[in-house]
Amino acid sequence: MGSDLIDSNIVIDYLNRKLPVKGIQLLNQRIKKGAALSVISKIELLSQPMPSSDEALMRQFIATVQVLPITEEVVDRAIAIRKLTRIKIPDAIIASTASLNRSLLITRNVQDFKGIPELELFNPWTLY
Repeated sequence: MGSDLIDSNIVIDYLNRKLPVKGIQLLNQRIKKGAALSVISKIELLSQPMPSSDEALMRQFIATVQVLPITEEVVDRAIAIRKLTRIKIPDAIIASTASLNRSLLITRNVQDFKGIPELELFNPWTLY
């Protein structure tokens, strides 16, 4: 299995300290082990209007993880996923990236990704 892939919603919850304590602890461990983001998540995270201090924190976080690019293989897999499930294009790219890298996808939106073959999901909100 490759590095864990963290979805945008989890990054926001993590940085805002909204995750349960066990979820924050788990994310801290996963980040230390080399977690990653899809470039789509980077775009989502940095394209939202926010105070400059929040943007600086977001950029600091992004600098601590690997940002995985959109390759032709990712595109082809995302197309196949969309034909299978009809999820939104950004989510299909994130799922494709996780699947091809054999990554655990850490997300709050497990429902959005259900039914995608070979995709392992984890919701840190389930840790109490």
